[in-house]
Amino acid sequence: MADKVKVLLGRTCIDGQLPSKDLLTILEHLHGEDERWQDFVLSASRVDVQELLASLYDVKGDAKQPAVGQLDVWLGFLKLDDKLPTVPCLERLLYESERGSAEGADVIALFLVDLFVHPSSVVDLRSLLRKAMGSGRAESYVFNEDDPALLLRQIPAQLVKATDDGLRHVSMHVAVKRQYVRDFDADSAISHSDCFPETLALTCKSARKNEFEPCFKSVLKQEVLLHVNGCDVDLVLLGANLDTHDDAKLGQVEALERMLQVSQRGSAKFCALMWGDFNNRLVASDDLKAGVKETKKGFEILDVGAEYLVDCILDGSRRSELLQKDALTYCGLDLTGRPFRAPRCNRRLLELFETGIEAAKEADALELPLPSYKYMPLETILSQSLQHQIRLLEVVCLDSLQPVDWSQFLSAEMTYFSDSARYVHRDSNGNLLLPLGWPDGVGVWKANTVAASIQQWQSEWNLRSFDHLPMRSLLSLKLGSERTERERKELKVWLGFVKLYGKKPTLEALTELLYRDDTCSAVDCDVIALHLASAFVTPECISDFQSVLKKCMALRDALNTKDYVFNEDDPALPSSQIPAEVVNRTEDGMTFVSMHVAVKRKHIRKVDGSDFIKYHDCFPGPTSVVGKSGFENERSEYRVNATSTDHPRLVLRQDVLLWVDGREVDVVLLGADLDTNVAARLVQVNALERLLRMASRDRTNFCALCWGDFANPLVAFEGMKDHVVFKEGKFAIPDSGVRFLLNCLREPSERLALLHKDSLTYSGADVTGKPHQAPPCNIKLRQMFSLSLDAALASGVVPWPFYQVQPFEVTLAQQLGCRLKLVEMASLSRIRALSPLTWPHSSSTLEREGLLSAYFNWTEDGKKMQRKIRVEHVENDRKDNYYLQFGWLDGVAWYKKNSVKTTLCCWETVQSVQAFDHLPMRAKMQVML
Repeated sequence: MADKVKVLLGRTCIDGQLPSKDLLTILEHLHGEDERWQDFVLSASRVDVQELLASLYDVKGDAKQPAVGQLDVWLGFLKLDDKLPTVPCLERLLYESERGSAEGADVIALFLVDLFVHPSSVVDLRSLLRKAMGSGRAESYVFNEDDPALLLRQIPAQLVKATDDGLRHVSMHVAVKRQYVRDFDADSAISHSDCFPETLALTCKSARKNEFEPCFKSVLKQEVLLHVNGCDVDLVLLGANLDTHDDAKLGQVEALERMLQVSQRGSAKFCALMWGDFNNRLVASDDLKAGVKETKKGFEILDVGAEYLVDCILDGSRRSELLQKDALTYCGLDLTGRPFRAPRCNRRLLELFETGIEAAKEADALELPLPSYKYMPLETILSQSLQHQIRLLEVVCLDSLQPVDWSQFLSAEMTYFSDSARYVHRDSNGNLLLPLGWPDGVGVWKANTVAASIQQWQSEWNLRSFDHLPMRSLLSLKLGSERTERERKELKVWLGFVKLYGKKPTLEALTELLYRDDTCSAVDCDVIALHLASAFVTPECISDFQSVLKKCMALRDALNTKDYVFNEDDPALPSSQIPAEVVNRTEDGMTFVSMHVAVKRKHIRKVDGSDFIKYHDCFPGPTSVVGKSGFENERSEYRVNATSTDHPRLVLRQDVLLWVDGREVDVVLLGADLDTNVAARLVQVNALERLLRMASRDRTNFCALCWGDFANPLVAFEGMKDHVVFKEGKFAIPDSGVRFLLNCLREPSERLALLHKDSLTYSGADVTGKPHQAPPCNIKLRQMFSLSLDAALASGVVPWPFYQVQPFEVTLAQQLGCRLKLVEMASLSRIRALSPLTWPHSSSTLEREGLLSAYFNWTEDGKKMQRKIRVEHVENDRKDNYYLQFGWLDGVAWYKKNSVKTTLCCWETVQSVQAFDHLPMRAKMQVML
């Protein structure tokens, strides 16, 4: 029989493919032979001949028995917490498990929550499921990712929140086997439109309003049209992210009911499946009383209670008993001894759906997963191990984490000449500049009436925020006539500068900047000023910036702070205890520059005649902005890894009034963050010149000090011409150029020679032989100020370059093998003391200690995040319900009014793939038609 078919098919097929319409001709020759040919006419526009024969006949060519009407559906769920879902992690989620594998599934659906879409990540997110399945598997499926009506091309997602940083979505990626898709639109091709009649939709939104913005808990719906054994099947996939508040969740469930009633109308074979975060925690039941203590803020789980719960998880039968205390199904007493009453939303949900929790109770063969929530985040474990707070930017496979080689962080080659820092850049004036130099410096105004000199100028190698090393400097101010040199009063001024780029300034790191080097220490200085640029503060971390200088000084010597007055204490500050100016605001927080100043009390006179010295006796007013750039630096001219620069650069001013030996001394402190655009920088320098002329009028003892980022990298000087190559329209620095520059940096004399090539001072030719033309802003800056650059050239003592260092987070990401962001300043001194690091692996998660740590020992600010008993008020009742933080919040359910039989075959949580505090979930369903 098979041979006869091959002969007939061979007459019409081309390249092994046969148009379905040509089957009609063949049917005439095979009349009465096999009625199953009719199914192929209806179900596909083109038929692969070998696949057709294999499906109809066994190896011997005898007709197969008709297959049972059954569909295998694989469901996956991942809460991303704004992390990028990587293809290897999704592949692990899909195919890692033997029982829960998506291999061969007829329908595959992946639901992602908190998907953050940024221009930099769009390409990685396109056709995500197709990439994870691989081309070999994907060719047998039709994908909803191919729908041209999607809001984002090849990303089946719906927007739930828009911020200045990007767009937050929920997405559902669905693949359906081609053999179950019929050419409904009769265009002779099987495509997404035959299977997915409508683009996925966001439904059942929570009506709850947060304090500042609406809550976007919702349900994502994708309708799927299948054709199985000659019958149409309507499959509705529902990705659920239900609200944590019972009343809002009830509204979502009621909306679900209405929506499903409409969807089912007129469908002979209908099936609705729902999976995701149902937000149903475990009830804090009465058998937990001995393991709980009551505090002023509520109930909290003790160590003995945590150990009891972990023992329940480890034992299969006790885990099943623990699952039955889920708020969806529990009937019994809570820890206060009162009967637990399930909220209406849960009761209504059970009336509509069968759930995995009920199925686990009834089916002995169903293996229970570990609780999906609340799991200690991997980034918390890494932060504790590294002793620095980090945030992962992508989903991570545990066994992909690599050991860290700390020597890479100390290498000059890795610090200064990473791959991104090997190109010569051209500024807006046409000058060629190296990604290397000393742009962070100090300037003493040449028209000062108080003699000032720069004693020390240092870069701090051991501290890292982004691509600038922190700077510190020690200056000497001398008052009186030059004829009485011995009698002149000397003041010591310490200046510090850090470009934070959104990092939190830890007290330990800033204290290290202040006091680490004895030759340039802030100890016993008369004036101490700390300038922080590109700082980013959120409501949660605002305390990290408040009185930061006072806290640092107190950390070293608490009594010492009583000898100083701080501008942080000015009540007129826009932000309490933060002497700053906001330069940019977003929904998440604000970017600002700040200047924290401390002055010794003995140099302050009581201005208003009061009995006590106060801040306004020394600081006539709060910090203010001068020299603001008129340009928005979306991209830096000479910085490759620029971030947080989409705001104007500016100069921050703080006036200080001193009283020294019966004389008033006016000091103007200017924290500079000059623009990389030379025209914009000239505007700032001109503004500085006007300010200083006005501020110094009629002042007998006047001193202006300016420090910060002057935006002056090295020129790509002529001596580099044999160490650069021209490719792709720009000059690159090859290995020979890196070795040449490294040799210059390592030798003090050569480093001094390299400093002569600074764009503020250089007057020779560049690598092309063209004379370097100093821009007017640089010329004027040198005319106005005596710079630390000049002092270093005179003394021969040159610090390591401030710029461009490879960010700590980039090196750490390369070492670990995953993308991450450093949340706070890094201290290499702290890292050197770390012992060899070991990372958690999924194989250890079933150990008792591992589970205790994962589910009950997550600690932040001294608080154990997972041990607090959650209290939820019951509607129309005078009592509260008590819930544990952890449980099986992420589950699977199927509509009770489905017209087909649905069975849960597998339900698993995944420990080997981690995003934040929810473990990923996967399930396999069997739909019998």
